[in-house]
Amino acid sequence: MQVSVSLQENFIQEIILLTIFITIVLGIGLYFIFNKKHQKLPKNNSYSDIREIKKRYLQKLEMLETKLNKGKVHDKKAHFEISSIIRNFAYEMTNIKVQNYTLKEIKNLNNPNLYELMEKCYLVEFPKDSSGDAKKLIDKTRKVIEQWS
Repeated sequence: MQVSVSLQENFIQEIILLTIFITIVLGIGLYFIFNKKHQKLPKNNSYSDIREIKKRYLQKLEMLETKLNKGKVHDKKAHFEISSIIRNFAYEMTNIKVQNYTLKEIKNLNNPNLYELMEKCYLVEFPKDSSGDAKKLIDKTRKVIEQWS
């Protein structure tokens, strides 16, 4: 006696849809695993590029210092601008978006000068007390930019 078995149509459709879904998920996963283009690596700036970037950011610091000395900007605003200057400088030098990093993430970059500088900016940006000497911070920022290699 012969027995035949056939699957119900709805069950076959579910298997086909599940197979398509799994294939798509695996395809996307494999794309991100093997495609290194989405990972940004630090820039390898040439010596002349590095000098030009440093020069540009040192000029920005000088302009800020001039505004501060003329009283056109107050200390807290200067701290925000210093933070922006050093974060953008670090990004241009490394292609690492430190603009989006927390202080802890900046510490993990193993650049003690950058961490120390950003820590001072954070103290003013997120103060327990709002005191801070912007002129000293400008000098520290200038040193970090000049010594960056």
